[in-house]
Formats: sequence, C-alpha cells, structure tokens
Amino acid sequence: MTNTHRVLAFVLVSAAVMAADDGFKRERIPARDKASQDALEGNPPPALHVKEWVNVDGDGPRLTDLKGSVVVLRVWATWCGPCQKSVPEVKRLYEAYREQGLAIVSVHTTRGGNKAAAFVKAKQIPWPVGVDDSDKTANVLGAVAGKPDYYLIDRKGIVRFADLEEDELERAVKLLLAEQVEAE
Repeated sequence: MTNTHRVLAFVLVSAAVMAADDGFKRERIPARDKASQDALEGNPPPALHVKEWVNVDGDGPRLTDLKGSVVVLRVWATWCGPCQKSVPEVKRLYEAYREQGLAIVSVHTTRGGNKAAAFVKAKQIPWPVGVDDSDKTANVLGAVAGKPDYYLIDRKGIVRFADLEEDELERAVKLLLAEQVEAE
C-alpha cells in the first residue's frame, strides 16, 4: 500500500467515524480519560463512591434507584471556577425539567470536599451532593479536574453521554426526556 493509499484510507475511516458521531460535543482529555469515558457510554453507570452526603440524610441516592428518570451526574469542585460559574445554569435546568423526570446528582472531588457543604448551603443547591471517597468516583468516570464533568443517564439506567460539554447539556436532557421507555 502506498503512502497515498494510506492517507486516503485514513481520511475515509476518519470521515466515517465523524459521520457516526451523535452530534454532541465532548471534552475528552487526556487520552486515559477518553478511553474510560467511551467505555461508559451504552452501559449502566458505575456505583458512586461517596464518603459523605452534604445535603441528604442517610446513604444518599444510588444511580440504580433512579431508573425511570433522566439523570445528570455532575462531578465538580468548589475550587473550580467553571464549576462555580455553572451553578445558576444547572439550577435553572433542574427547575425547568425536574417535573418531567430530570434528576441531578453531584459528586464533589475529594480535594476541597470539606468546603462542599457550606457552598451547597450558600447556593441553595436542591439536588443530592456527595463528596467523593478518595476520588474513586472521579477516577472510574475519567473526570478531568478543573471543569464540571457531566454524565447523562437515560430512563433505562444507561449512560448515554460521558463528559458532555456544558453548552450541550440542555439539548441532551431534552433528547433523553423525550424518549419513551417501553414497559418491560
């Protein structure tokens, strides 16, 4: 195979992969995280490893208990500027769609987790917020520090979007809320 043929084959394969994309933007950096995030999509979400829930009594929610809802799993931190800045938009999204079946669960990174409860109280965050246990949840999700990471789980309990860009969040939520779950 000549170099020209190799380049042409690469271009054709790349075009096919891009055509198969669902049209949603994701940030998948570094490569280690991309592989773990790609492996999440199409599968049930991993269990959350939460050291403590800051605004929920008891054990807090399990993602498997939220089947029937569209779930936004948000990994974030109080020390993350973009995470702080996004709170009003996430609250707006929650208020706009919770009656249609939207649930949000946030997991704060281990670093700075001691400040999560005060932040949640000050910002009046109404959905469950937990503090990650030794970053086990963030690591299994491939979450990247320094920005909020969003993972969307459909009504059947399947991860549909891993590390979705924030500006795509509402569009993806609407798409998943519009899907009808067949009776099992």
